[in-house]
Amino acid sequence: MIRCTSNEGYRGCAAALARLNYGHRLGEIEIPTLLICGSEDHGAPPENTRQMNAAIKRSHFVEIKEAGHISTIEKPQIFADAVVNFFDEVERSGKARSSG
Repeated sequence: MIRCTSNEGYRGCAAALARLNYGHRLGEIEIPTLLICGSEDHGAPPENTRQMNAAIKRSHFVEIKEAGHISTIEKPQIFADAVVNFFDEVERSGKARSSG
């Protein structure tokens, strides 16, 4: 799908994202949230993702070394491990709350 995206479609998406402004609402997120970023991501740099992490109460930040914007393709095993670990942690914390 990514390889088949036209230049026009990519530019349109980039323009829409450039106007996106949701930062003021991040503090409203109350569920566990995983933020994953590639260390070489120039579209959504790690520093921006760290700022999002700081704004979301129950968030976790994972930076994947030597990955860019599409870390699911560039480092699929590391990405998958981060997601599985996050789900395991959320499940453990849910069980701890329900038994406590």
